[in-house]
Amino acid sequence: MFGLWKSKKRKAEEEKSDLKAIVTEDLLGASEWKESKFGYLTGLSAIGNIGSSITSNIAQSFGRMSILFKFMSQNDSLPTLPEVSTDEFDGKRRFAEATRLHNRKERDINIAMRNTRRSAFLYAFICVFAILYFISALIMKGHLPITTYILHVTPIFVFAALTFKAAYYNWIFRLRTLDNPKVFIRSLDWFPKS
Repeated sequence: MFGLWKSKKRKAEEEKSDLKAIVTEDLLGASEWKESKFGYLTGLSAIGNIGSSITSNIAQSFGRMSILFKFMSQNDSLPTLPEVSTDEFDGKRRFAEATRLHNRKERDINIAMRNTRRSAFLYAFICVFAILYFISALIMKGHLPITTYILHVTPIFVFAALTFKAAYYNWIFRLRTLDNPKVFIRSLDWFPKS
């Protein structure tokens, strides 16, 4: 606490020493003078410093780009389930095979069920809020320009889709089946649970 507040005299001394360091190092080049008198007088040391700075920045950039390219181009294939025909498809058996293939335990499924329930409620809340905001904007202003209208409607569709996706995944984890979304819609069991 005592070190947080500095006296005006101490602040002035620190600013003076900072200013002195800027003048002696950046403007006058004292460290360059100490390294090479000839380089300082001819300006070659300044050019060398600039060149080394540029080359090190370029080398660092290429290093970062190579790491990024390596991550983008690496083989990232996950094991997949074998294809089955639609008449032989069994969602519950397929779910069991998928959990075995990806080495998922019951604990992982319960965590996924909780997370998808939370996500579904969050997205539904945001979607309802976006609808109410859109309705209030229509009531308050009466007329909206087309761009504002689009900006108000777009989040409703985005968060409705995210709500559907989270509810569907929650249904998959609850029933432990890999049936398609049509079966989910026909089941009318849309409310996420954990």
